[in-house]
Order: sequence, then structure tokens, then C-alpha cells
Amino acid sequence: MKVAGEQRDYLVTVCDACRTASCWHGEFMCQASARAGTADVLASVLQAEDREHRDNYSEAALERVCGSVRYADALRSGTRTTSEVRP
Repeated sequence: MKVAGEQRDYLVTVCDACRTASCWHGEFMCQASARAGTADVLASVLQAEDREHRDNYSEAALERVCGSVRYADALRSGTRTTSEVRP
């Protein structure tokens, strides 16, 4: 259950070479982007790594670029599909 004022964690697809969302979104490409893959990382982990400004992987940015936000609590409850999250 969500506590008032608590942020829901969500998955962000990032470039697996530089681990930034802005690279995967095509905004600020790293040198390895042409041959890089992707990784799904929790927003809380990206915030702790501090590689880019949080606006680049905010819920609003993900809605704009990807069309939706994948919340971690929903994924844990079994509502994900196998194509949404790679082990």
C-alpha cells in the first residue's frame, strides 16, 4: 500500500553502455549507442547513481517518450508480461 507522500518506484529503460535514459530516448547519445543494448533499471537506482538529471527519466518524460510508466509495485504483484522485464 502506498503511504501519503511516498514516491512509487518505476522501471526506466536505459542504454546499457552509459546507463542513461536520455541516450536511449535519442536526446544525448553516448559514443557506444550504435552498438549498445538496453537495460531496465529502477528510477531509485538511477537517482542514486546520479549520471543524469532526474528530469530525463521522470514519469512525465517516460509518458512523453515511451507512452507509459511501468511501476515496480505493479510488476511485483504479477501484472507484468515477460516482454516488459528481462531477468
